[in-house]
Amino acid sequence: MAIGVFDAQTSRFLSDIERIASRLEKAQHQITSGRKINVVSDGPDQISHLLAVRSQLAASEQIHSNLNRVKGEVDATEAALSQAVNVLDRVTVLGAQGATDTITADSRLSLADELGALLEQLVNIAATKVDGRYIFSGDTDTTAPYTVDLGSDPPYSAYQGAASSRKIEHPSGARIQVSLTAAEIFEDADPNQNVLASVNDLRKALLANDSTQIKDALGR
Repeated sequence: MAIGVFDAQTSRFLSDIERIASRLEKAQHQITSGRKINVVSDGPDQISHLLAVRSQLAASEQIHSNLNRVKGEVDATEAALSQAVNVLDRVTVLGAQGATDTITADSRLSLADELGALLEQLVNIAATKVDGRYIFSGDTDTTAPYTVDLGSDPPYSAYQGAASSRKIEHPSGARIQVSLTAAEIFEDADPNQNVLASVNDLRKALLANDSTQIKDALGR
C-alpha cells in the first residue's frame, strides 16, 4: 500500500473518530443539561420557534406573577367590604332603634354617638392598605381616600384619591380593571346609593331627635 493512500485512510479514520467523539460529547451535554439544543448550531432551523416559545413562557410567567400580586389586593378588598357590610348592618339596627316613637332624646344622642364611631370605621375601611398602598385610592395610592372629623359637616372629606387606570392582563390576552375607588364604592350622586351620606344623614337626624328624618334616612 502506498504511503499516500495510507495517510489518506488514516486521516479519514481520525476524522471519523473526531466526529464520533463530537457527537458523544453533544449527546452527553444534552443528557446533562436536559436540553436538546444548547447552542444555535444544535438546531438552527428550530431557533426561531424556540425563541417564540421562550417569549410566550416569559409572558405567561409575568401574567402569573401579576395575578398573584393582584390576588392579595382582591382578598384584602373582599375582607374590607365584608367588614363594611357588617358595619352597615349595625347602622340599620341602630336606625331602627332610633326610629321607634318611645325612645328618648338622650337615647337617640347615644345612638348618634355610636353612628359617628361607625362612620369613622367606614372611613378607615376605605383606607385599607396592601403593601403600603391604599387600594381604594385609585392611581393616587399613597394618599388615604378620606379624612374624618366628626365636628365638621359633612364629617368626612371629599374623595382625595384619583380615578383608577390600573389594568392587568388576563391569560386570555384581555386586559381587566384591577379595582374600584372608594368614591365609586362608598359614594354616589344618587342619595339613595351614597353610603357615607346616608349614614351621616341618619346620625344628624338622631342628633336632631327628628323621627321623620330618622325614618327617611333609615330607608336609604
